[in-house]
Amino acid sequence: MMLVGVALWATGKAFGAVQTAKQSLFIATISQVPTVIGMILGAIQAMLLPADKLNSQYSIGLSAARFMDPDTTNAGVLGLIGRIDLIGIWIIILMGIGLSVIGKIDRPKAWAAAAIAWVVPARSL
Repeated sequence: MMLVGVALWATGKAFGAVQTAKQSLFIATISQVPTVIGMILGAIQAMLLPADKLNSQYSIGLSAARFMDPDTTNAGVLGLIGRIDLIGIWIIILMGIGLSVIGKIDRPKAWAAAAIAWVVPARSL
């Protein structure tokens, strides 16, 4: 969360936003609310899917990584593809809206900054 907040602050500044680091951390925190919904959906899927279909953490996700074989796919590729899911897109949209309103920049710039801020910490892990 902290990495995403700092990345959002830095990318927001690069795009001309006027938000503070504290405000960026707030935006990053609030935008993670859909993660709870994703966890609930994942738990429901885990209960309903047969055990042989649950072969990786991505088996219950809402991304294209769900359909990839974890044994033959590069772990980095699987991790990046697994991060791009419906919940992740929802988070980017919320971060973009927050950055647009609080950082006082137009929405396309805010969404671009949010997407960069969301991807950069994922690549560093």
